[in-house]
Amino acid sequence: MADSNYRVENRQREVSEPGSNKENLEDLNQQLQQLIEQIKPLPPKSKKRRKLINDLIGTIQPELIKKSLWVVSVTKENELFVEDALLLTYINIQKYLTKYKPEKGKVMNWVIGIYKNEFYKLLKKNKQAGLTKIPGGGGKKIVNVAILLLVKCDLHRLGLLLGQNYSPSKDKKSIEFISIDDPANHYAPEKGETNEVYGNSFDELVEKNPQKLLENIKKFIETDPKDFLEKIVTRNKATKKQITLQTALLMRLQDKKLKEISEETGVPLKSISSLIDRNMAEVKIYITDHTGIKFS
Repeated sequence: MADSNYRVENRQREVSEPGSNKENLEDLNQQLQQLIEQIKPLPPKSKKRRKLINDLIGTIQPELIKKSLWVVSVTKENELFVEDALLLTYINIQKYLTKYKPEKGKVMNWVIGIYKNEFYKLLKKNKQAGLTKIPGGGGKKIVNVAILLLVKCDLHRLGLLLGQNYSPSKDKKSIEFISIDDPANHYAPEKGETNEVYGNSFDELVEKNPQKLLENIKKFIETDPKDFLEKIVTRNKATKKQITLQTALLMRLQDKKLKEISEETGVPLKSISSLIDRNMAEVKIYITDHTGIKFS
């Protein structure tokens, strides 16, 4: 994330080892403390508060991104959680900044504590769920639009993380996240059928489930109500040819092999395979939230 959507391999170029200039860190700490103290007494909806929170996150973001890889144990298997943990950290800074106490430590140490906590919570809960469910919560959450714009946040992705759906607030300066609980569009299985889908990989999904259930999944992917699948793209850097996750999934549901898809689209086979595999967990959540089809 020059934005929080950096992939780990891109962020590695910016990672700094421990031992940064102490004077610079002290100056940064004073600057952050001053911003927090200015924010604390302001009313929640005041324009000044929103601006100062924007300044606070903007100042924290570069330093946190630098440290995000070496303050937790990042592997190829869990690197996607770095992005999610960073995003949740920005939200929690806004939520808990009034509880920060200078006498208990520097601001960045407090921020890194939040980040580490979010990262390991994601690991633990996703491990328990077999990497098929991102943890969420009930109730309402109000998030400052300025923060979401600053970190170039994907609202659907944030909704998945919070376990909630989103809608703009009346003043259009914040986003209100409300619990996802609308059974209207959920798939209702007929007698003797199931709405439970089996398989972790996409190959297993196609091989182990009845055709009627796969047809419902296909219809949902074609509709893509939040344009979530359409926005995720991989491309051939040499030829500029590209394929969306939506197209890749639909072609696989047509029983096309990865090699065939690669030949038809001009995108490398490995890129298409990676596109599907790395997004499979979120695709499952997206489908479940909007259709009620469950993945086991």
